[in-house]
Amino acid sequence: MSDETEPVSTVKTGGKLPQKARRHRLLILMVSMSLLAAVFISMTISTRKMTHDALYVHQEVTESRLRSLTFANQLMDASDSLTAQLWRFGATGEVSYGFSFLDRLNEGHFPREDLDELYTPEGLFGDELYYLKQAKQISNQLMEKELWALRLLFEAEGVETLPPEVASVQLSHKEQVASKAEKERLARSYIFGDQYARRKTELKQSIRSFQESQRNMIRMEQMQSDGKGERYLDLNMMMGILIISWLLILQIAMYLLLIRPVSHYSETLLQQSEEGKDYAPLDLQGSHEMKNLGLAFNNVLTQLQEAKVLLQRQNEELTVLSKTDHLTKVLNRLAMENYMETLLEEYRGTDWPIGIIMLDLDHFKSFNDAYGHPAGDDALRHVADILSSLVDQKGGLISRMGGEEFFILLPGQGEVEVGLLADELLVAVRETKIVVGPSTKKNLTVSIGSYVYRGGNETLKMLYTYADKALYAAKKQGRNRHVTYASLQEKGKSDRT
Repeated sequence: MSDETEPVSTVKTGGKLPQKARRHRLLILMVSMSLLAAVFISMTISTRKMTHDALYVHQEVTESRLRSLTFANQLMDASDSLTAQLWRFGATGEVSYGFSFLDRLNEGHFPREDLDELYTPEGLFGDELYYLKQAKQISNQLMEKELWALRLLFEAEGVETLPPEVASVQLSHKEQVASKAEKERLARSYIFGDQYARRKTELKQSIRSFQESQRNMIRMEQMQSDGKGERYLDLNMMMGILIISWLLILQIAMYLLLIRPVSHYSETLLQQSEEGKDYAPLDLQGSHEMKNLGLAFNNVLTQLQEAKVLLQRQNEELTVLSKTDHLTKVLNRLAMENYMETLLEEYRGTDWPIGIIMLDLDHFKSFNDAYGHPAGDDALRHVADILSSLVDQKGGLISRMGGEEFFILLPGQGEVEVGLLADELLVAVRETKIVVGPSTKKNLTVSIGSYVYRGGNETLKMLYTYADKALYAAKKQGRNRHVTYASLQEKGKSDRT
């Protein structure tokens, strides 16, 4: 062999890789990028599905809770409405209040559905369902005893033909042969006795316990939802780190196209997470693939943000619903009583007045019978709007007590201010025509009873009683008028003298 012959392996290529080696590297790069894209797309789809499933379950829970909360509020409102009619019957002996009791019982305001229908696997939990069932059981027991007392009062007043609901009530032999006076005594001793008041208190406590249990569950679920959101964010951060690691291994030359955009995305996400602000769309950078990556991040962040806003809105709506009468959109009785208890503690022992107005629509049952319950509901909403517009101007609060009764609270308002507002309310309602048909409008009137609290030791129940007595006097004097409890006291003193 000649010395001038050189081995093939020593042939130089000018520092360049052979074409086959470059193809191998290009193939490795394409496969790596394909695997990376597959991992990212799979994780993005998984995150989106997890978000959608969590939102769906939360929506189911919220709807179940709203149904059960409406059930509890209806149960309390209906029980209070029936109690008011029974008290008036027992106090006055007027049979019309007894029939009004039965009318309200049969009008459908009392919730009768089975509590098991409110339960769903993602809905009420054990404690919530227990308290709600307990309230329903107490309500049923109260109704049985109320019908028993109602029968005794009907018979004491000489009603010969008893309504079916009352006639079906069983009396003991001793109760059957008792005199009318004895039957009246038995009924009143129960209606105005400690046993009845205690059971009413137990009913309210059960409903309050149910509501507190719901609030605890909502707080727990909110914490779990926040934890899920953090896990989703951590998953996105892990994907960003994974992408950056792969790109560093592949080519330093790809820095401007791959690493810098991903670094920008991850830093932006981390900053938004630490500051606790709402997620803002990422500024798209880099190659076409990296811009698509940014779009995918933006889609995930948008879904998380929408889910967060929806959860906040639903929680706010649930809080509002728990304090609002579903028909008239004013405060419900429970919310007003909670506020009144706090206000009485604040005003007790001071000379600051609290004006109280009890208001009832006149002849509303006749209105309902003549024009139908939908027209009656429209009338209640319309009257509530009128009352709210005037009461808001005075810095007061208004709630629906149940049925056609409203309660108005006027902190800092004395006898003069209460009287002026009562006159405005009488005129405003009386001069407003309610549309009840295509070409028919109807005027309504209201009766008003009022009382002014001035820092004494009166309980909330006593304040209700004073205002209700004044309201009853306004009804008795012909309706469409305002009577103060102070005027009743002065009349009582003059009668005694």
